[in-house]
Amino acid sequence: QPSSEGFEANVEFIDDRAVEDNFVFCHLDARSGIGADEIAARVSESTRSRLTIIPSRRVAWGEYSIVEATLRLLRAVAASGAAPTHAYLVSGADFVVRPIRELAGFLNTMDQDFIEAHHHSIQWCGPGGLQNERYRRYFFYNARSQPELFARSLSWQIANKVERPPPAGTVPYLGSQWWTLRWATCLKILALLESRADIEAFFRTTFIPDEMFFQTLVRMVSPDD
Repeated sequence: QPSSEGFEANVEFIDDRAVEDNFVFCHLDARSGIGADEIAARVSESTRSRLTIIPSRRVAWGEYSIVEATLRLLRAVAASGAAPTHAYLVSGADFVVRPIRELAGFLNTMDQDFIEAHHHSIQWCGPGGLQNERYRRYFFYNARSQPELFARSLSWQIANKVERPPPAGTVPYLGSQWWTLRWATCLKILALLESRADIEAFFRTTFIPDEMFFQTLVRMVSPDD
């Protein structure tokens, strides 16, 4: 997911990844003001044949929109008929420090998922991270753009003991929002969501769901790995 940090940086970011047999599926935050045609026109010719840019949507920190953008990318990969070994989720604000070919070579030898996922009973969040409150309460307001409404809503729920359980069969896990998953694991997650609309509905009103959503679902679909 390229960032809004600058046009040239995004072109470089994409070109760096479209090497060897890698395909790049890209979501541009609608707030960036960068168009798909602009990016496609500036990347190298070899990259262009390996690049898919999905329609832009606005994303905001702390909201489900980040998870939604990631799911749309995974569904675009599935619809394309591509059969990668892994899906590598990365922010456009972070450039690789080692050759991408080296990463691809490593992943070709590894039949496993790479994701940080801590059980909710283990303290992971720092101060103010609302580790357990983030899924036990309802979050309808953005903590950064609507801080007063966010705080008042949370305080009211705590005072009135408003809580909810996670969806049936799920156990919350938390960790970094960046991961590399086997494509087989991604397909299992997409299939699960097709049959469990309640899971997405639940996470739409959690706080910072990108640090819980895939972490929780990977544990569900690959419990022994």
